[in-house]
Amino acid sequence: MLLSPLSAFAKTAKKVYNIGIGQINLAASVYSFAGLVMSLPSNYIIFKLGMRRSMMLSSNLFFAGCSMRLLSTLSIYFVHIGQFICGLGTPLVLNMIGKFAAHWFYKNARSVRGHLKFLTFRELSASPYFLS
Repeated sequence: MLLSPLSAFAKTAKKVYNIGIGQINLAASVYSFAGLVMSLPSNYIIFKLGMRRSMMLSSNLFFAGCSMRLLSTLSIYFVHIGQFICGLGTPLVLNMIGKFAAHWFYKNARSVRGHLKFLTFRELSASPYFLS
């Protein structure tokens, strides 16, 4: 999850912002920490708001985080803040798969839930790198 010090982004960011590799890797650490903090409350939010509103909340958090990352030309700290906001929205999407499977699939077909969660996690874990 951490950005490799040998990647092109790390080398470019090191030159542009005049910072160390540790601060560049902080963006990935902040994303992981935000997901960890939001994991338990996300189940409560999904239960109270429902799947549709939770998905809208998660999409708005992703949009706000990516918008914040667009300001990265001003300071590297906007990347960290954006990663934190995106990290808050990730557990909402990942934890929703169980409720989705319970509503849409029969009991004997709920193994599909595992495949959906894998695909969702794969797409979400790759999305910050495509959006940067």
